[in-house]
Amino acid sequence: MKKIIIKDLTLKNWRGERNRTTTFSPTKTTISGANGLGKSRHFDAFMWLLFGKDRYDRKDFNVKTTVGGHTLERTNSEVAATLTVDGEELTLRRVLAEKWVKPRGAVTEVFKGNETECYWNETPVSVTEYNGRIKGLIDDLVFKLVTNPDFFCSLHWTKQREQLFTLAGTVDDEQIAATNDKFKALLDSVKGKGFEDFKKELSARKKRLKNDLSEINPRIDQTIQMMPTEADFTAIEAEIKEAEAAIEENEKALADKATRQEMQFAAITQQGKEIQALKGRRQKIVFDEETKAREEAFNANAARRDRTEEINGIKRALQRYAEETDAAAASIRRYETQLESVKSKMDALRNEWYDVNAQTYKGETTCSHCGQELPTEKQAAAKEHWEQHKENRLNEITERGKRYNAEREEIENQIAKAEKDKRTIEELVEKKTEELRQMETELAGMQEATQRKVIAEEIAEYQELSKQITTLEEKLKEEKAAIDTADTDDLRARNQVLRSQRDEAKKRLADRDRIEMCKKQIADLEEKGKTLAQKIADAEQEEFVISQFTRVKIEECEKRINSLFENVTFKLFDFTIEDVKKENPVEVCVPYVNGVPYETVNTAGRENAGLEIIKVLQRFYGVEAPVFCDNAERVNRYTEMDNQMIFLKVTDDKELTITY
Repeated sequence: MKKIIIKDLTLKNWRGERNRTTTFSPTKTTISGANGLGKSRHFDAFMWLLFGKDRYDRKDFNVKTTVGGHTLERTNSEVAATLTVDGEELTLRRVLAEKWVKPRGAVTEVFKGNETECYWNETPVSVTEYNGRIKGLIDDLVFKLVTNPDFFCSLHWTKQREQLFTLAGTVDDEQIAATNDKFKALLDSVKGKGFEDFKKELSARKKRLKNDLSEINPRIDQTIQMMPTEADFTAIEAEIKEAEAAIEENEKALADKATRQEMQFAAITQQGKEIQALKGRRQKIVFDEETKAREEAFNANAARRDRTEEINGIKRALQRYAEETDAAAASIRRYETQLESVKSKMDALRNEWYDVNAQTYKGETTCSHCGQELPTEKQAAAKEHWEQHKENRLNEITERGKRYNAEREEIENQIAKAEKDKRTIEELVEKKTEELRQMETELAGMQEATQRKVIAEEIAEYQELSKQITTLEEKLKEEKAAIDTADTDDLRARNQVLRSQRDEAKKRLADRDRIEMCKKQIADLEEKGKTLAQKIADAEQEEFVISQFTRVKIEECEKRINSLFENVTFKLFDFTIEDVKKENPVEVCVPYVNGVPYETVNTAGRENAGLEIIKVLQRFYGVEAPVFCDNAERVNRYTEMDNQMIFLKVTDDKELTITY
């Protein structure tokens, strides 16, 4: 196991420490003193030395020393330490160095920023190489886990859970399935999907099956209602045969006369076609004449249509101008509101400048601790600092005033532009309105041509065709009357009655097929209902097996992880209040100390629980590192540890005290 020990830690110009070296015991060291003397600073400095961060994992924290509210300039902040790693001594040093340069032609140097310098056994190395070597020594996260008792339980519960499963390893589903044949079948079903997706699929399938099952009985009832009433279908078949025999007999009688009448009907049909052709020609004559009249009127009104379209175009333009005018007016109102707001801010800022400018220095001249008169140079420095602060405030107010004034000018320019645009549009409206008045006057003076009325009887060709049609229709009427149909009318009428009776009987006979079809549908629905009910039962059985499998896995996970600890246990799964059957476990990570939730345990209990967790983590990662116990005054008795312990303890001492 790798063992890391701090021998000494040196801070120079680092967060208030001008120059301090602290030597540590390889077993236990206590750093005590009043608040603000720099106990916790040792831990932050050690973390910064290794990783460039404080113990809260912050990179951008101020490491420089500040005096009188001002950061010391032209000083480098550094932390150095001597460590032993598996018995071999290692010296580390990290420096935050200020970079001052003298620009060409300038008299004085100017500050150009900070740069980090790193030293490994007093050999300069780049920051990248230094970080790589530190990572080879110990990982950032692992170092925090094994040096800070509060760090593990301060992590988000998901990060804690990840660490615990890393320690104990995940529980193999195959091992759990080996204890139960139903579990084996479950894993075969889940392959390639995962438990969560399979549970969602199972829930959706069961819901779909229940919806399908709920529709079975209504469909059976509906089929029963639609099923025809039973009848004497044998008697109906006999009735159909009797009607068809009578129809056949009548058809034979009609066949003899049909040949004779066929030639007469052919001649009549031909004459009917000729009459229809003449009527079509006559109708086309009227249509052509009406089309000609419409074209004449349309051509006569061409100028009037053009003028109307021009008027409509102007009206559309006026409508568009009206919308643009409204938009410009709205913009002006909005800019005026903005202008009033800026002017109000400028007035308030002007009053603020007067108030600040009127302030005078009223600083104290005596020490608040001993009551003695402050030295003249300190009084002068305090007044100079106050006046500089006042000047800075006045300059800042002035700069804000300039920005407000620029904003006011920009808004006034926008108002002027919007007003100009509005006037331009109004001039266009006036011009277009006059054009509209003139065109409407011209349109009123144009006479509208009307379409002449077409009278068919006045067209000579129409009159001639009408005479021909009348002659042919009279001839056709005479030829139809000459056909002798008296002998066949009764037979056709009788056949029509017989066919109606036969068709009606066939409809009643068709009910037999519909009844059989309905019975089959009902039987199919009942069988489908049984199948759906069985599938629902199978799905619910699968859900039950999943819940059993999950419980066994939960118990095995918690058992394996908690076996690593003595007084600390972890609850890794929980159930919601709504989950009465406890079928859907929710992932959590809740630490307990002797059966009491970590958050409600007293301070000593939490600290010692953190040390127990560190023991397990050190064994797993194979590393021992110094453990920093901050606010150690809160705990009377700490758990015994094999590695180096550093206690940071608040006392009434006015200076830091180091005890071993």
